[in-house]
Amino acid sequence: MSQINMQVISKLCDDFYSLVRGRPTADSIEQEIEWNRNRILYWQEESKFICKLSDKLRPVVFEAVSTWTNVENHYLNHIKKGKEDVFVATRQFHDLLLRKNSLVEIENLIPDYLRNICGPDGLFVKNVGWIHMFNWILPVADPATKTRYLEIGKMMVAAFYVNYISGRDYHFPVNLMEDDHFFNIEAEYQHAYK
Repeated sequence: MSQINMQVISKLCDDFYSLVRGRPTADSIEQEIEWNRNRILYWQEESKFICKLSDKLRPVVFEAVSTWTNVENHYLNHIKKGKEDVFVATRQFHDLLLRKNSLVEIENLIPDYLRNICGPDGLFVKNVGWIHMFNWILPVADPATKTRYLEIGKMMVAAFYVNYISGRDYHFPVNLMEDDHFFNIEAEYQHAYK
């Protein structure tokens, strides 16, 4: 994905985060601890503070979705696979993280097209904020297009997960919900791949 394309999605995140009206406040220490342990519960509360998509932001969202769709279609045509193939391979990759003892072991068991999802003909996800935008914020802000946003979020999770883990030295198997490096992306995965 080119730098210009990256900027379209980054701009969407910057613009839309400014329209999230406040943040949830925990009623107790116990609730705060629970929200820190379970990001999905927190994000469900956070979604109550999300405004509806404004006419001003609609063209920015449209451009970001179009840009992502073009890049995603290029990737899928390049690998000659469908989205569902990528989703199935991502689930397998995720399960391997929990069971295998090394990244080499895992990479030998996943298809090349998933291993190269972030290659020159692949996808790029700058940060978990991009995923959060499509997994949580846009589906609430624009329910009429919720299915497409969630589909993009799911593909972003696949790209981010594989890219984030590749080339890093973790102790395997990884405890994804307790490792600080994986906590938010694991919660995004749990939401997208439920």
